[in-house]
Amino acid sequence: MKLKIALGLAALVSTSAAATPFFLDMNVDYGGNANTANGATTTGWLDELQFAYNSWSTVVDSNGNGTIDAGDVITSTGGLLGSGFNFGSDFSNNMFTSLLPVQTGPIGPSNNNYLNSWNLAFGFNDLVGTVQGDGSVNWNSGTISMFVTTDLGGCIGSASLSCYTQVFDMNVTFGGDIGNGTIIQGYLDNFNKTDQINGVDAGSIFWTDYQGANTSFSDIYDDQFLAGMAEMFRFIVDQNTQALPNVIGYDGTTFTLAKATHSGRVSFSVPEPTSLAILGLGLLGMGFRGRMKRRA
Repeated sequence: MKLKIALGLAALVSTSAAATPFFLDMNVDYGGNANTANGATTTGWLDELQFAYNSWSTVVDSNGNGTIDAGDVITSTGGLLGSGFNFGSDFSNNMFTSLLPVQTGPIGPSNNNYLNSWNLAFGFNDLVGTVQGDGSVNWNSGTISMFVTTDLGGCIGSASLSCYTQVFDMNVTFGGDIGNGTIIQGYLDNFNKTDQINGVDAGSIFWTDYQGANTSFSDIYDDQFLAGMAEMFRFIVDQNTQALPNVIGYDGTTFTLAKATHSGRVSFSVPEPTSLAILGLGLLGMGFRGRMKRRA
């Protein structure tokens, strides 16, 4: 079991090394420097998004021994969808705080006036994992939703989540502690083609180079979905490691944990069609070898 987990975490680390550069096209020139990726309405080329957020968690005492230990199931909520989120006290600590690399005058990539005219944030209410013997958590499911607003001041003033629009979801498939951080990975899904941001689909503001042309994440997802490879459009979260928060309540069945603070980065991995074809051939070869072994 330990070997399996170690191999999985090694795969996570290798995924982060293959991060795909991307940019955001808000369909409006909000200002910023001239180093844009594809015209005045875009940011420059980016590698990651830096974030900060709070989480609120509960842990089910699976063996009823009154202690959080191996095998107990933890459910976590956080960001804009956190169970304890409050606009007045938590908003500034629950958003994407920076586009990376950071804009540096006329040289660094444009941020198209990010954080002054528009904002990205995220939230989740169903991140589920299992507590390990060392007190760390292996995460295995959940949905992290990406949001955008072009009325940052209005959001703060109204203290309402209704001013944010969902962009896409990040479905969690695996995660765990790697000693100096926590890695969470999964695939992109549920791109918003109903709501508009500045006259374009909300799900179409993230772009990258795909097959030699700038293409929206939404269109790439559609292409890979038709090829039966939608789950290959990956994301990876690398955040600070933090011990489980203090217990502030216990009803004999479930522990309630104190609010926790996290920071980290998220990146994306978009495989090219040639990579998908090679992967498919590799899997086919493994299947063929397996059949040959059984015949022998």
